Amino acid sequence: MSGSTPTPAPGRALLLRLTLYGGVPLLAMLACAPLLDAGFQAEDFYWLALVRHLDAPLIPFYENVALAYFYRPIGLMFWELCTWLGGTDPWVHNLLDLLLHGVNALLIGSVATRLARDRRIGILAGVLFACLPATSGTALWTSDRFDPVCLFFGLLALHAFERALAGRRAFGFLAAASLALCLSSKEVGLAVAAAMLALLGWQWLRTRERRWDLLAMVLAPMAVVFVLHTATVPSFGFSLDGAQSLSALLGGVGYWWLRLPAAVFGFRPVGAGWWPLLATAALLALVGLARAIRQGQEGAVRLACVGAVMFVVPALLQWPVTRLALSDAAGLGLTINLRFYYLAFAGCALLWAAAIAGLRGLRSQWLLLAASLALALQGFAVAHRVARDWANETRAPTAAYLAMGEALGSRSFEPGCRIVLQTSGFPPEFVYYADVIVKAVAPRDSRVLDCAVFGDVAPYASIVDARWCSEDAWPGLAVRRQHGVRGLAQLGNLCILGFAEPPVPTESAELARFSVAADGRITPLPP
Repeated sequence: MSGSTPTPAPGRALLLRLTLYGGVPLLAMLACAPLLDAGFQAEDFYWLALVRHLDAPLIPFYENVALAYFYRPIGLMFWELCTWLGGTDPWVHNLLDLLLHGVNALLIGSVATRLARDRRIGILAGVLFACLPATSGTALWTSDRFDPVCLFFGLLALHAFERALAGRRAFGFLAAASLALCLSSKEVGLAVAAAMLALLGWQWLRTRERRWDLLAMVLAPMAVVFVLHTATVPSFGFSLDGAQSLSALLGGVGYWWLRLPAAVFGFRPVGAGWWPLLATAALLALVGLARAIRQGQEGAVRLACVGAVMFVVPALLQWPVTRLALSDAAGLGLTINLRFYYLAFAGCALLWAAAIAGLRGLRSQWLLLAASLALALQGFAVAHRVARDWANETRAPTAAYLAMGEALGSRSFEPGCRIVLQTSGFPPEFVYYADVIVKAVAPRDSRVLDCAVFGDVAPYASIVDARWCSEDAWPGLAVRRQHGVRGLAQLGNLCILGFAEPPVPTESAELARFSVAADGRITPLPP
């Protein structure tokens, strides 16, 4: 890769295309292939229950479906597609997540190829993204489909926007539509909008051409999604304590950067020798970026510009959550916390590939390339181990959850009843998702939707038929209030309830108690 970028021979060009469009996505899917043997995590059943029983699939566009501050209807549309195809079969859901992650790796390579005008650099970016444990670890968690879906549409937007900058004006509309879908998948998509503005700014610095039309193509979808978000969740904002304080902002951003080195290897321990190699490679990468800027290597600078924005901005967008999830060192052991780095490490892959391009013509390029491939190989091994651990942790509980849900869903209950489950051998988080786990598996016409299900404590959320969407329908129970907002919302034929207390009156005729064995078999208990 030294010297200028020559036009490869036809045979070599074909090999590069096959590597980018076939090898890169395959590598990404192989890195987390054990996912196909995994089950669901407890929180996944909330979204499963919602999309399986909701009669109006477009409700997420104009109603708050999670009693939270976010607006993510496109991510929920992907949930509906996966559930329509696979029902409650985790293998189908995991296969679709795997395919989406592989496509994102391909798109990373494609965007890098367009920006750097070098398919070899695109392949490197795709390989790095495919092998990073932080990206593959995010793809494992079904509940966090929002990040991969957001990145998918964000990369489509960047690809189309680059073509629009090159003079193909029609692609500006495709970029605007893709950006709107990206922003409607997760809030972190604003990092993609910032990257598009950075590209537009670079174009202006280089040519002094004012592209007001393309600026409108970025700002218009941002404005539309902002209006929809405000109309849908007007009373929430950041539903976290102290969200407006400067100390909370600095804390959330600071913890994100503090945990960044551990996230590189998926929060897993690696040999001490890998850290000096990573530090040396990072220094070489900085040299490459500085050289690209100093020499005005347009392709490398454009790639670095997009990568840097996508790498840095997510920390500024996720601080209300990261200040809580990453403040405790115990959070480093949770694979689900890798989600905070998915889009950022997509930017890192672009930035790193730009650094390699910046060293073109120097021997140090080969040194950085060799170090990068060694780190990618180690990352692939760690990603595979993370996926295998995830499968081992979720497989057995999911089988028990499905058996229990099927058994309870087939029973007849009195309307308005409270079902109390006494479990043995279940993961500790089960009690917080007991209601949605049962509802997710139950048939659409099941009587269990007229009841609230409890473990030892009140669950995070209960999903019931809309006929029971009032506090008066649940005597003896209190609906939770958080930040002045009542935990009760009707969504078409369903109602989401957040109870503050578990059912206490054991003598109530509306109470049904069951013992649940570790394999999901249920046994009725006397009143």
